[in-house]
Amino acid sequence: MWKALIDSELFQDLENGKYEHIVLNEGDILKIKSNGKRERGHFNYTESYGRHWYDYGCGCYIDTGYDDYYAEEYLEDIKTVAAMHGEDPEVIQELYNTGYTLEELEEMIYT
Repeated sequence: MWKALIDSELFQDLENGKYEHIVLNEGDILKIKSNGKRERGHFNYTESYGRHWYDYGCGCYIDTGYDDYYAEEYLEDIKTVAAMHGEDPEVIQELYNTGYTLEELEEMIYT
């Protein structure tokens, strides 16, 4: 496969600097058709069904505080992991109280 790509016209164009840089942002979808035309779309994770993966198959989700229950459990998990990484769990709680999302807090720990 590698040899076939190296010998292709596409690789020669890349080698000669004949390419176009296409800027994509988080959630962007780019479709390149066989005729070279491009179509763009956008994917918003917060509107997808995958967002509530933990709720799969549970009929108790709607208006029951289910999300809040798991948010508290998720926050406790984040604080536990933060402590394992040498961070103060109280700092995590303070950040959450000031408006950081659970996802942002988790990202802070792992980056």
